[in-house]
Amino acid sequence: MFQSYYDASFGGPQRIAGSSLTFGATRKMDVRIGYGYLWSDIGPDVTLGPNIGMKWRFLGDGKRKPSMALSSLYSIDNKVGGKARKNDYGGLLILQYPTRPAIFLVNYGRVWIGESGSPDLRYFAFAAARYLNPDMLVALEYSDLERIGQSAKSGSGEQVAAGAVFSPGREWSYSAQLAYLPLGRNIHWHMTLGVSLNF
Repeated sequence: MFQSYYDASFGGPQRIAGSSLTFGATRKMDVRIGYGYLWSDIGPDVTLGPNIGMKWRFLGDGKRKPSMALSSLYSIDNKVGGKARKNDYGGLLILQYPTRPAIFLVNYGRVWIGESGSPDLRYFAFAAARYLNPDMLVALEYSDLERIGQSAKSGSGEQVAAGAVFSPGREWSYSAQLAYLPLGRNIHWHMTLGVSLNF
């Protein structure tokens, strides 16, 4: 599967885009190769990758039964303003519980920043998704991204979001998400658009 996305805030100085290629190594394991880039009007641009990751579902089938999976990501090469920095890596625990009204998901993860003196990140998210019809999935999500470590500044990256995925056929999928950051100092709204090709 090939995926591409673009994220921009309303009135904000930063925009980010990226793409990835995912393929199944086994029935329960996927391997992902990706690349991203962040443009900033107030600071240096950031190269996010290339990066490589994997997802291993060790419980359930990921569809009709409750399931758990581990996802990992390793950034091979990052550059801030053209200057290389040490590699970053992260891990994510994914819990999925399907019910008749909706599919519930809980994610918990950590990111370890390779650059000395930079705070690490901790991530939590809860989402509920429901199929309106075989081609349309809608979802509501709450998430929180925190900086942790001795050099971390106070503050929270809480956001609430609503999104939809439209899949008119087996090959193409289109997604859109609108998110609100209640505690954002300068940015309160941002939107993410994505497209996927299944093959």
